[in-house]
Amino acid sequence: MYQQINSTVRVPKSMILAYILWFFLGSLGVHRFYLGRVKSGLAILLLTLLGSATMGIIIGYIFLGMVGIWLFIDLFLIPWMVTMPKSLMISSTVTMMHDHRLDNDIIDITPKDK
Repeated sequence: MYQQINSTVRVPKSMILAYILWFFLGSLGVHRFYLGRVKSGLAILLLTLLGSATMGIIIGYIFLGMVGIWLFIDLFLIPWMVTMPKSLMISSTVTMMHDHRLDNDIIDITPKDK
């Protein structure tokens, strides 16, 4: 009988390649696809397409402005996204939330008699 072992191998990502993708294809969200952030990559892609399609009526510039702000923020987030795997990011958030809940359970807020 064989035992199945589930394991995930994380391939290290290149920060240089992430920045190159950000610079040349950032408005399409390609750098986020490369870093494993598929949902946010799709959001950037959809905002860019929607903004390009609606530039004739002024609203398109709002969508493209949102993409520009997002890309500016990504300029500073890329090093963190490269070094912090998505699964570790989620598990550390859950751990922090769990620790915070435990800390609140320990505090006694009952009034003391004087």
